[in-house]
Amino acid sequence: MLPAHELMLFALAALVMVLTPGPNMVYLVSRSLHGSVLGQSVQLGLIQISVSFSVNLVLILSAARLAAWFARNPLWLAVQRWVMGFVLAGLAVRLALDSRRN
Repeated sequence: MLPAHELMLFALAALVMVLTPGPNMVYLVSRSLHGSVLGQSVQLGLIQISVSFSVNLVLILSAARLAAWFARNPLWLAVQRWVMGFVLAGLAVRLALDSRRN
């Protein structure tokens, strides 16, 4: 698992990336000059993007914690190796069969 200070640095960097003005803010200002309804609809879209970014951030952090748990579990590593072995063997058989057809 990642240490708490690294998780906080990651979250802080993501927050700084979201809050810095960029093309989305220029678009919001330019559309707001044309009318308040259009500006409000663009603002709602940007809020939706911010919320989806936050959900994505939480999912990434959860996946990092889950990956750390899986890395500590030796049984999971053995299962993963066998599954990937079967996948690679299946791809090899498929490649051999496709090469015989051509």
